Amino acid sequence: MYRKTPRLRYTTGSLTLPVTAVLAALLWLVPPLLQGIVGAPLRLLGYGLVPAALTTYALVEWNNRNALLRVRSRMVGSTYLLLIAACPALHAFQWTLLPMLSLVPAYFALFLTYGDRRAVGATFHAYFFLSLGSLGYAPLLALAPLLLMGQVVQLRSMSGRCLGAALLGLLLPYWLLLGYALLAGDPMAYFLRLAEAWTFAPPRPAAAPMWAVGTFGMVALLSIVALGHYLRTAYNDKIRTRMFFYIIIMVQVVLLGACAAQPQSYEALLPLLLTNSAPLLAHHLTLARGRGSEVWFYVCATALLALAILNYTNLWSNWSISW
Repeated sequence: MYRKTPRLRYTTGSLTLPVTAVLAALLWLVPPLLQGIVGAPLRLLGYGLVPAALTTYALVEWNNRNALLRVRSRMVGSTYLLLIAACPALHAFQWTLLPMLSLVPAYFALFLTYGDRRAVGATFHAYFFLSLGSLGYAPLLALAPLLLMGQVVQLRSMSGRCLGAALLGLLLPYWLLLGYALLAGDPMAYFLRLAEAWTFAPPRPAAAPMWAVGTFGMVALLSIVALGHYLRTAYNDKIRTRMFFYIIIMVQVVLLGACAAQPQSYEALLPLLLTNSAPLLAHHLTLARGRGSEVWFYVCATALLALAILNYTNLWSNWSISW
């Protein structure tokens, strides 16, 4: 048996998620109140907490259903909450959070197809959620070929019927949107909006604020360390769990590349990256063993605290100037 260190008590404790949720809620609501912005739009006072709460719940259920961490732990949801709480600029309710909301349900449905070539319904729902999220950020559809490959290689659940279900799931949100455009009498605007969404824009690093660059840099570093740890210790997981994590890792690499290539889209890409990073980081922080893992846990906690202080200080400074 392993000695119950403070790290293990935190990562496997039953109170970890409730305490983290309360802390995140305070971080969401307190800064605007401290600034005395009584007349600010309500979206600044907590509406953005709803998508985060729904994503956290989906992550917890996803982890419970697939036993991603091998031990009883709520670290997947807690890790996501800590990451998103440290980025106050992402707390406001906006449509760029729709891809984040759709990613976990897409994973959830996709993983239900494991080893089942007749899982037509789950396949349809997986790609429907992915396509629904693309209404908030169209390039999210670029993940569809990656998930299809994962369904063929890792999940071994692809068949002709499943492929047809995947295509229908991808097309349905756009069919509904086209129907709405026809009813509104402006179908041309629908096609122009689609063309604009898929127009490739050259990278504009100056468009990304420093807090976004710093957050990306920290998450990228932690992800690379967690990825290396997982590939080194993957043999401890069941084959089923390994296949799931290989898909998550493939998506993680794509998201890291997308953040580096399109920094101007940080409002949609960063929430996606934080959500996809949660199971990888939680697996590393919960299951790593050795004295070095204890030190690394506190290094990660200190780095996250420093990032949160910098991000909130920057946000408060901007508010003070604007008000």
